[in-house]
Amino acid sequence: MKFAIEADTIKALLLAAAKKDVRYYLNGILFDVRATDAVAVTTDGHIMLAVPISPELDDNGTGSYFPGQYIVPRDVLESIKPNKIFPLFFTFDPAARTVTIANAGTETTVKLVDATYPEWRRAVPKTVTDTVAQFDAEYVATFGKIHKLLGGKYSPVIRHNGDDNGGGGAGRVILADNAVGVIMPMRYDRQPLENPSWLEYPSASVSVAA
Repeated sequence: MKFAIEADTIKALLLAAAKKDVRYYLNGILFDVRATDAVAVTTDGHIMLAVPISPELDDNGTGSYFPGQYIVPRDVLESIKPNKIFPLFFTFDPAARTVTIANAGTETTVKLVDATYPEWRRAVPKTVTDTVAQFDAEYVATFGKIHKLLGGKYSPVIRHNGDDNGGGGAGRVILADNAVGVIMPMRYDRQPLENPSWLEYPSASVSVAA
């Protein structure tokens, strides 16, 4: 089973992956493969990115799917210097539980992470309220970077999932390349809006020299 993935897509996935988390399986990229489709997934518990991927076609013009979870370690991916001209090729050996990563003529074979990834699909909101919620500005900025790495222009769209009390559930981020993002809201206690006193000062008078 072989997948070709652009270097920028790997960069985008790593932006949403955990770093040195005690939940070590979140530090890498999950290749979640079912009988007819596959998705590359990363999350750090605050944001999540899911990108659909397709296997390379064989001589018969079809791709092979071997259902299962395949978690590629983060440190291996960070050690590879991808060539922007050519994609990275990931060849999985389901029996040996290894992956061979080919990068512009060089190959690296490593063991997959031995763990079970969380059921990430449950975190994706199927419906949203479109009531504004509060998000950490750093996470919003991260999705801006992810969107551009995936080939998007301008900014991604966040479908808010807040409630009237200032709380709510996870928001859904609409991204380029048919990818799906999820962003968790900040805890927010609604406070009355009070203007600082200096806003009430009158404008300075302007004198015109004769």
